[in-house]
Amino acid sequence: MALLIYYNVVNDANSTLVASWVSIVLLVSIFKLVLSQCHRLKKCRAASIGTRQKFILISAASTGILWSVPIVFVNFNSPMELFTVILIVSGIISGSVNAYLGQKTCMLWIATSPCLLIIVYLSLKITPIPVPAITSVCVFYIFILFTSVHTKKSIYEMLFVKHEKTKLVEQLQENQKILSELVGKDDLTGLPNRRLLVEIFDMLVKDCQRNGSKFAIAFIDMNDFKMVNDTYGHEIGDKVLINAANIMKEALRKSDVVARLGGDEFLAIVKNINDKNDAATAAAKISSSLSRTLLVDGHSINISASVGVSVYPDNANSLDALMNIADSSMYRDKRFCQMESVS
Repeated sequence: MALLIYYNVVNDANSTLVASWVSIVLLVSIFKLVLSQCHRLKKCRAASIGTRQKFILISAASTGILWSVPIVFVNFNSPMELFTVILIVSGIISGSVNAYLGQKTCMLWIATSPCLLIIVYLSLKITPIPVPAITSVCVFYIFILFTSVHTKKSIYEMLFVKHEKTKLVEQLQENQKILSELVGKDDLTGLPNRRLLVEIFDMLVKDCQRNGSKFAIAFIDMNDFKMVNDTYGHEIGDKVLINAANIMKEALRKSDVVARLGGDEFLAIVKNINDKNDAATAAAKISSSLSRTLLVDGHSINISASVGVSVYPDNANSLDALMNIADSSMYRDKRFCQMESVS
């Protein structure tokens, strides 16, 4: 519409004024476009509701004022031109009901100045005064008010609801992320749990099938851990398990995996081994690293662990089967340690 008016008066004395008006319309349109997309940007969402409320009011006011101006350039000797301009302005105001969600304050800022200016110019430019046309404009204005939301804080409420909705969605996404991490991790040690271990095992099997490599499963059980809980309490026992988890991670390579099965049982996956000797070496390294005295909350606590291993694919192809073989090997190691301690 702005460009059409400029084209019609390009050779008129008002052409400079119209050109300025058209430029402002385009700038404000860009501003409104940016404003409409602003809710997608984190910086805009971080702005206070009061700040965003001011921007919306500025947008609404500029819309109303700018679309009041075209009536000044209308040729009132041409009923068709007058009718077209009024119809377009009315359509813009009506469309703003949806654009601003029918907010009463915004609609007052948008609709008042165009409707008022149209009534004034109809009264001044046309003789006799076109009462039906003025009445139609008044009825349209009243209609706009009745179709808007009748609350004094409508803009604030609109922004508050959007703001709270955005915060709720972001919080939900964050909670889902945390939940997905918790689902795959042990809540005490932060190690992968049995569920995540299954996924890791399946991926590792596929890699081994492609490149023909092997890996070892090490079943780890803390020795006499019940005595630690009975002597020092479960809180100290939990801290011992956290320390043990960290020790095992440091003892193995970064590419290897340490998981907690539950209680005082752990499982390690040692990747890229050649044979059972490599698996035995890894088991001995884990066992040696866990044979130490820990200082926990002022208590000196002696810990140790029994470790049993199995090798994929030499011993078995499934996780359960490999764990059973490693578990049996671990119990043989535990009985051997007990016999040594007795002797």
